[in-house]
Amino acid sequence: MVEAAPLLDLLNNKGLRAIYLAAGPILLESTLRDCRLDRLYLTLSHQLIGGDRFQTMIPGAWGAGLGHCRLVQQRLIFDASPALRHPQWFAKFECRYEQGAAAA
Repeated sequence: MVEAAPLLDLLNNKGLRAIYLAAGPILLESTLRDCRLDRLYLTLSHQLIGGDRFQTMIPGAWGAGLGHCRLVQQRLIFDASPALRHPQWFAKFECRYEQGAAAA
């Protein structure tokens, strides 16, 4: 298990200022809790999925401190390329933290 703040501090101390994080829901929760997520990119496929098991982007109950991030849409691109089986949207959001949240 990796906590966002120590990992990002270590990478920052090594001179890395922009980090592309493609990880799972636990690290996403940690970056949100520590107010360290600057941008969120989402690909939304235009198809329905279902079944007995469904996993959300952030596991468990919506915890205290996670609601401080407000997503502000920066870009929304529609891709209906014939190479795709299903059309999709590519969305870019900026994360803005409310007052009282931990320092980013």
